[in-house]
Formats: sequence, C-alpha cells, structure tokens
Amino acid sequence: MPEQALRSNRAVRPARVNAALDFQGREVAIGLVKLKRPYSFISPFQAREFVAWVIAEDAALDGEEMYQISLSLVEAGCRFAVCSGIECSIWDDAIDYAAMEIFPDTEHGEGTLVMTSWHENENLEEIANFVTHCTGFEEFVPNHYLVVSIGGNSGREALDFVKKSLAGKSND
Repeated sequence: MPEQALRSNRAVRPARVNAALDFQGREVAIGLVKLKRPYSFISPFQAREFVAWVIAEDAALDGEEMYQISLSLVEAGCRFAVCSGIECSIWDDAIDYAAMEIFPDTEHGEGTLVMTSWHENENLEEIANFVTHCTGFEEFVPNHYLVVSIGGNSGREALDFVKKSLAGKSND
C-alpha cells in the first residue's frame, strides 16, 4: 500500500481494535474505523479475515472513492460486507465488483468468496444482530468484526450495538 495512503488514514483516525469478547465459545475481536476525507482504509486486523459493517454517511462521496474503499476492504480480508446508510445497495455492488476484480476465479468455484448484503431502512440494532449472527458461511466463521463509518458519526453507536449483540444482551 502506498505510503501516502498509510499517512492519510493515520492522520484522519487510526484504526484500532476496540474489544475482544467471548462469543459462542470463541474469542472474537471487534473494531471501529472512522473514515474521513481523504478516504483511505487500513484494517486493524493485520491480514485476518473479517466482517465489515460499512455505514455510508457521506452523500458527496463519488463512485471512484467508493470503489477504492471497496477494493481496500476486500484486499485487507473482508469476507462479508454488510452495507447500510446512503446508497447502501450501490455499496453492495461496488464491493461485489471489487471482489470479482481481486478474486476473478470465484465465480468458477475457486478462489475466495466475498459475500455482501445491504440493509436499507433497518435500524442499527437490527443490522448489528445480522452482522453478528448471519455472516458466517461455508468455511468462513467470523472472529473479527469491523464497523467502518464513512463520513459520519454513527460508528460508535453501531459498535455498541455489535458489542451488545455479541454479548447476547438486548439492545433496548
């Protein structure tokens, strides 16, 4: 990854792992990355596969920025992207296209499968429950969950809902 991208991510908000919890007999890690302009994503999970909850809150974000963030997510190890917020169905498509570019053999039964979903008009609690209970598939059992807040302020609240869902607590 270019040094400029590394610097711009650190200057905006360093990515970090916020907590490690026991969930269904296994240790899981959760984290929050708040992206601000100029957009650049670096995973806090250091080459480990993860579930990303992408919360899009920047209405001015353009297609190229969306695609570059999508490529960075998939390259960093995102195996399931849960998209919500502004144009969440387009985010779903952008991540699908990034995965097809990075793993072109997946459609032929080989390579790494990246799943996506989009959640329009759902509240944060509902999406957090989906993130923590519906994102495992085939050989992928999620142990790392990342909230990626893009251009907004919902990330911390979403992270709290993920923590509560993993802990088996009601989010009331």
